[in-house]
Parts: sequence; structure tokens; C-alpha cells
Amino acid sequence: MILAPLLVSTVAAAVGRRTDQRRPDGPHAFENPRIVDVQAPGGDLTIRARRGTAFVPGLGEVEGVYGYYVGRGDTFPREGSTTVELMPPVISVARGSTLRIRFRNELLTTDAAGKKQPTESNLHTHGLLVSPKGFGAADRGRAYGDCIFVVASTSGSNAGHAHGAGNGSPAQPPGDPCSLDPGAPLVRLENGDIRYSYVIPPDHPSGMYWFHPHPHGLSEGQVSNGLSGLMWIGNFWDTAYIKCRITASPDVAGLAACRDQEAQREELEAERRSDAAGGSLEVRYLGFKDIQVSKLKDRPDQPRFRLIEFPLRPDPADRSAKDAFGDQTDARKNRCGKLVVGASGELAYVEGVSVPGQCWHEQHPDQRWIFTVSGQVHPRITVKAGHSEVWHLANIGADVTYRLRLETLEEHPRRLAFDVRALDGAAFPPDWTRRRHTEIVLMPGARVEVLIQRCGQGTDASSPDCVDPSRRVEARLRTAGIATGVDADSGDQWPPVDLASVVFEAAPGRSRAFIPSLHAPGSGPATPEREPSSPAPASKVSTPLRSAESATCDYRRYQAGPAEFRVDSNLVRLIRFNNRDFGEQGGELFGIHVENFRMLDQAGRSIAVADLLAEGRVARPESQTSAIGSISLEDPCWRTATGEHADPAQFARFYPAFKMDGDPNLTAAHGEQEYWLLVNDSDECHNFHIHQTKFVVLDADFSAGGRPSAAQCLGDRGLAPPINRNVLHDNYPLLPGARVFLMIRFDAAKLGRFVFHCHILEHEDKGMMATIGVVDRPP
Repeated sequence: MILAPLLVSTVAAAVGRRTDQRRPDGPHAFENPRIVDVQAPGGDLTIRARRGTAFVPGLGEVEGVYGYYVGRGDTFPREGSTTVELMPPVISVARGSTLRIRFRNELLTTDAAGKKQPTESNLHTHGLLVSPKGFGAADRGRAYGDCIFVVASTSGSNAGHAHGAGNGSPAQPPGDPCSLDPGAPLVRLENGDIRYSYVIPPDHPSGMYWFHPHPHGLSEGQVSNGLSGLMWIGNFWDTAYIKCRITASPDVAGLAACRDQEAQREELEAERRSDAAGGSLEVRYLGFKDIQVSKLKDRPDQPRFRLIEFPLRPDPADRSAKDAFGDQTDARKNRCGKLVVGASGELAYVEGVSVPGQCWHEQHPDQRWIFTVSGQVHPRITVKAGHSEVWHLANIGADVTYRLRLETLEEHPRRLAFDVRALDGAAFPPDWTRRRHTEIVLMPGARVEVLIQRCGQGTDASSPDCVDPSRRVEARLRTAGIATGVDADSGDQWPPVDLASVVFEAAPGRSRAFIPSLHAPGSGPATPEREPSSPAPASKVSTPLRSAESATCDYRRYQAGPAEFRVDSNLVRLIRFNNRDFGEQGGELFGIHVENFRMLDQAGRSIAVADLLAEGRVARPESQTSAIGSISLEDPCWRTATGEHADPAQFARFYPAFKMDGDPNLTAAHGEQEYWLLVNDSDECHNFHIHQTKFVVLDADFSAGGRPSAAQCLGDRGLAPPINRNVLHDNYPLLPGARVFLMIRFDAAKLGRFVFHCHILEHEDKGMMATIGVVDRPP
């Protein structure tokens, strides 16, 4: 029996909340964003950040939205249009090409008192493996790399809102702030325009990336108000094939390479048919972005709304402005009323009303939280009979975490499987079998590529997590809501919302559809760890190293310079994340602690990198003590900063907040391979992200010292180990108390200055970010 589409979460309805059953128009057909191609050897684009009125399908017109205009060429059109797109075109760039962007900031922002003023902005290409450094000089047409330390003031203004970005006067020293060159400024303010240049290597992983503003202290607001878009690198068929893979490379793990020219020609023709209208494969770009709006008086033909703008972050010294800002941002998080976590872990409304794609507080029905899919509210996705679909899922919002499910609307609802094929823009290796998941968690910045197919298309025909091809089945793509803290007083609670309607059309009989197999040759290092060599003498490490043995607090012990990180050594980088609200004593503090660290257990015995590499290869019971979990992190300075009588000043010293004009927190030698131990010391989830590179996870422990943690944030990544060493990441969720061991290479175009941070942009803007300086290896 097939039921009519449900309007609300059945779990939410079960606790007795009120729901609004109005659906005046019903779902509209989903439309992919437009695509702007840049082919080899390269091309020029203009990107303009501005405010205007956006038409949002499924909702209506929204005034005051922040949007990106993306155009071809190097000049901006002379137009006075007041319209913007909530979802800009997908920028698709061929590998082996150079993308040149002229970025212009035309934004005016609003503070908590309602006053409009100029601001700063810039552009970051999230996940791209490109240089942070640019080229040229100020008088010879400088172009910057992927550098967040250069910002543009509002075009036509003389100064921006100061966030450590300088004053824009001619007294700024020349140079690239991401270069680490002697005399170069640490921050640079350009007037209106910034020119960027990105060389996309021929072997860059093909997949989904995105772009967004990254001015420190302003990122959360600008993304919350609408500024973000998708990028695609390479060709879809770089990592996919229908019958066999066309390659000259040696195959591994039994890959289905085309065996002769006839097979190659058939494969090419099948891929062309799939690219053409009516092909057996549909590719969709689903970018998740939320905004908040207030409803205005309806026009005769279309509802009209105004953006509830995320206000300008004030100077912390301005107590009155800080209080007003806090009230407004608290109201944003409570836009849909109180949420409760049920026994099953799902969230439910208490004071809220939910209809597909949006929710609101029952006492404030005209102030709404809108959840869009590629700029559309609750679109209908139709999976045609005999077809399969690839969905590129990307969280391109500021703070919200999505807990995605595809649920049937039947008498007995089922959760359908997502067949995961790529993560963070890098395809899974072919031997990775843990692909099928009925829940996908996307923390801010994360991307996942999934295959949607029916029963019998590479799956067991009797499996409950797929659709019988002979039946028409209606389903809903929804986020089940998520709590990111260990309790109601920690972290955030994001609401459950239906995001899209999905209809699987029935076929007259079972028809065999061509199913793509996604694979990325060389998408990750086959053996990330180096072979052990003879032990290195202590004199090899150029700086003093702290270990867990230190008895007294001495900040001189903390060093974070270049060192030799070896498999047979216990030397790693220790990266600790934490945040705490000290109330009237010191406010809310966020920061990251970095040090070169010797791993010891509680008894003072050495734990080598090799021990964690071996541990990460095999499964272990959750109750079993792990080597990574036994590492002693006891530290007198940490105890002073976080203990029962913790002092805000000591907390801020141990977990320093990011400074735009600060020296690197960590210095690495170019060409080196490093091992990092990430630790979340806080009571809420964070999302580790690093610029310019990717990393391999080698081992992890999520037992949080014996207490349950907010495992919902981990989602489809599962409780590790075993860990697949060929999967590359540029984001990774850190549960409360989590320890994650990873390997990073600082090779290729990594020379320069860039950052890593929590990609929950509220946390980033409040200081949970640190700077890396990659320098030449000593001769």
C-alpha cells in the first residue's frame, strides 16, 4: 500500500507537536544549477558578491539575499540589476587548466542595530589542491592563490569593518600575505577587487568542491546570508564507467578495464549516450544551504519575503553591541522553537511547526527557517524507470549539520540505501566494500557522492533498502535532525526537515540499466606510511619536545616547528580543540592548541606511530582498550586551563584563538610527511578541515574515555577501525572526546601560509582556527 506524501517527521508528530498541513502548490520539479565550464588550458571568470532579491522556487521572492554573480571573461557587465541567485552556477574546471577569477565585493552589511555599512570579503576554493601563493607584484598585475589573508573592502568604499585586515592605506607593505616572504604583510586589504589564479594539476582528484567567503570574523554571517556555490573538477567519467574503464594505467583489485578497442569504443558511445538527453544515468547537484526569512505582505501572484540578515559581528569591547548581537544569533538558533531528543536519538519539535523545506515557531509564523536544495525549497526529484542517478550531496551552509535519510512513504516506511562512491571530492577505491548506508551525515563543508539505484541493479532483489523496479514508490529526502553536544547544554540542536520529494517511477518489467562503477585510480596513497628505518637519535629533533611526563606548567616546552616524523618514533603533532563559555568572567572562548608531542601511555611507556598504524588496520570491539585511547594527555598547563577552577586567561593561553595577523602556529618542512593526533577536548562536535591538502585517517577512538559521545556527528563514516587507507579527506568529524590519528603530506604546491580549523563557521569565526607555514626544507 502506498500512502500520500507525509508532510512532517513522523517522530516529531509522535510527541504531539502541531503541524501546518498547507501545501498550496505541491512540489515542483528539481532543476540542476547552471554550469559554467572552464576548459584547458584555462579561462577567466568574474565573481561578484552583492545583495539583491532572489527568486527561490517553492518559496517566492526574497529581498536582501547575499548572492554570487558568476560570469565569463575578465570584465564585469555594466548593469543595475537588483536580482541575485541564491544558488550560483556550478563552476566546472578541467584538470590541467588554470582558472583565473576576478572577484569584486559589492556587499553592504547590517549590524545588530540595523545600520548598513561597508564590509570585507574574499573567496576560498574549499578542498582544491592548489597553491596558497600567487604571483606578480602590485604594479605588475598581482594574482593571489587560494589565500584567505587577503580581503577586499566593499567596492567604492575607503575602508572596511576592521577585523585585523589593516586600514587599506598606501602604507601597506608590498607582498603576498600567504608567501612567508621577508617583509610581506600578514594581512592585505584590497580596494574592491581581488584577482585569483589557480593551477589545477592534471592529476587533481576529480569530484565535488565548493567556494565561499573566508574573511575571519565575517564568514559565518556571509555564508548564512546566502554566499556559497559548488565547484566541479575534472570530468564525471574520470572516476566512473558503464561497462569497463578506459585506461592505460595498470589495474589493481580486479578493476574492469576495457580489454580491446571494440570494448573501448562501446564504452565511449555508452558514456556519450548517458551525457545526452535520455541517457540511462542522471547526475544531480544537491547543495544544501539554509537561510532565514520574514514573510511580507503577499503579492497577488507570489509570496514575498525578506532575509533575516545575520548581523555583522561586533567589536568584542562594545558590550552593548555584543549583547544585541548575541540576542539576535540566539534567536536564529531557536527560530523553530525548542527541540527534544527522543529515546531513539531523533529530534522532535515542542514549540515548532514544520512543513516541507521550512519550519518556524508556532508563535511567530512569519519568521521562518528555510532549507534549500540547490536554491529550491522542497523540489520533486523523479527517478525514471530503468534509470539510475548519481547525487552529488554537499553541505554548503555555515553551521547546520544534515543527517540525511531517504525514506519511503509506505504503510511500513523503509530507509533506502545511499551507495556511497566518493567523499570530499575523491572517489573511493574499488575494493572499498562499506559503501551502502541508510544515513549520511554532512557536517558543514562535507561532500558525498552517492549512487541511487533500484533492487536488482547491483543489489539483492530482496533487500529492504532498495526499490522494486516494477513498483512506483514515493519517498522523501530528509534530515532527521541532530544534536551535536553530549547534553542539552552543549553544542547545537538542528531541526528535522523534509528537504525533497523523491518519486521512483515504475517500469513495465525488470529492465537492466547500465550502472556506473566509480573508481579513482591513484585517488589516495596505497601505502601512506613509510617503511620503518633505523631509529632516529634525539638530536635529530631540532626543538625541545614535551611529553606526558612534564610535572609543572612550562609554556616554553611547547614547540611546533619542523621535525622528523617517523613510523618507528613516538613523535607526532598534537592538535587539541576546545571551547568553553566562562559567562561574565570571560565570555565564550574557542581555540586550538598545537605542539610537537611524544606519545606515552599512562605508565610512561612509549607508543610508536607504528603501533597505531597496526591497530587501525583491524576491527576491535568497542569495549576493547585501544592504543590510541591509552595515550596520556595529562598536562599541568591543560589542567590549569580546563580544571574545576579554570581561568579564562589560562584557557585562552593554552587554546589560543586565531589571529589574522599572527605568525604561524605550526611550521612544517616542504616535502615532509607528518602524523597528527587530533583530540576534541570539548563537549560538542567539531569538524576538522585543512586547506590546500587532503589527509588519510590511520586510526581513531570515539569511546571518549569510557562515556558515550555524540555519535550522530560521525554518521556514515562509522566507528573506526578498520580504516581504509586509500580514502582521502579534507573534512573529518570530531566527536566529543574523540581522538583521530592521520597522515598529511606537505608536498607539491604547498609552500606558503594557510590554515586549518573547525568548519562550523560559528566556531571558526570565534577563533577555532590555526595557521600553518610550510617552509623550504633545510639543505
